[in-house]
Amino acid sequence: MLIFALIIILAVLIILERCKKINLSNMGASVFMMISISALGGLFVNESVKSVLALFVNVLGIDSKDMEFINPMFEGMSNTSVIIRLVLLLTLLIPFAIGMIYIMQAMVRRPLQRQGGELDSDYSSRCGVRLLTLGITADVCLFACLVIMVCLLIPYFELFVQSLFLFHPIVLLFVTIFTFGLGLFWLAGAFAAMNVTFLTIFFAFGLVAMSFYVFSVILGLSACVRARKVGAITTINALVYGVLCFMTGWNFIPYIILRKKLKDSTANV
Repeated sequence: MLIFALIIILAVLIILERCKKINLSNMGASVFMMISISALGGLFVNESVKSVLALFVNVLGIDSKDMEFINPMFEGMSNTSVIIRLVLLLTLLIPFAIGMIYIMQAMVRRPLQRQGGELDSDYSSRCGVRLLTLGITADVCLFACLVIMVCLLIPYFELFVQSLFLFHPIVLLFVTIFTFGLGLFWLAGAFAAMNVTFLTIFFAFGLVAMSFYVFSVILGLSACVRARKVGAITTINALVYGVLCFMTGWNFIPYIILRKKLKDSTANV
């Protein structure tokens, strides 16, 4: 089952990192780990969303044989199998999240190996530059992820727009009056069934993009701390840069500026 495969892959990545087979002081290894962890998170969410939608549709009794627009993804997914999948997902959610958090903090706390005789300030500057480089890389991956998501959603966008007729005010009023509001749940189920592919792509790639955003923010904040520590920026500037770290997708601009300041501070020592 894909759920167990995701957990196994995550565990293998952590073991390889702990055994120094994947050295996070290496830029390529860090980028590989960042992309891998984000992709695993996206697949985990994909399984979760698909299972929740399948259970929702099954409970409401919406049958793909009766409604041609229902995605065949739901065929053969009984309530029992869906519930088992959801229980597994909830059970594995905590260890999965712990594994992802471990990788994130490892990239921040063990960014580079100290060179012989290297001063603390020089080491912190090198680590800060590297963290910012990884933060910029995370932003690039975020943009790439969003572009891929939009491209994949284009074929399903027309159906998504058409399905919005289910939530037309007149339809909602009619259903509310004649079903005492109970029909609203059926409308939501029909909407989910019609757009299951759209929703799974949106949520899966959305979480991958969010993972890259989280990586970018954490790396940027860590770099701000190191930059303040070596005196490359003042405390006020560190606070300003820290706030700018949260600019979704656009924080690469202050990262580039801060990266240059760190390099200049090292060159002037």
